[in-house]
Amino acid sequence: MASTTETPNDINAKSAYTTTVEEAAKKKDVVVATVGDKKLNNSELQLYYDDVVSSFYYTYYSYMSFMGLDPALPLSEQECTIEEGKTWEQYFLEGALTNWQAYTLVEILAEQDGYAVDPALQANIDGLPAEMEAHALENGYESLEA
Repeated sequence: MASTTETPNDINAKSAYTTTVEEAAKKKDVVVATVGDKKLNNSELQLYYDDVVSSFYYTYYSYMSFMGLDPALPLSEQECTIEEGKTWEQYFLEGALTNWQAYTLVEILAEQDGYAVDPALQANIDGLPAEMEAHALENGYESLEA
């Protein structure tokens, strides 16, 4: 199974990153990575992680059993067959961090190059929280958070 050596900035520093909902809520704003002055917190990392896992499942679902991946078992308890010495959880976590770094570098380069978001697009982006809240209420939820 994966290394459990405590090494700063090493994805293999912990054998498992799974935690309780309560503990995750307490640590949601903890910064886990930086690129320049851009910061990634635990909540944002979860979004990138979910995206990587979902994309992998969508692409390889028919082949996962051949890869030794059982979606019914915790990812932290399964050895990754793609990268030796890692669990599937560590593999997907590394992918999430890599994706965030790539998107962030593009953002930094765009800012340095003077790129500005089209005002109409920015208005749509700014309106997303209210739109999502309305959809949540329409579908019987008390709030967007619910």
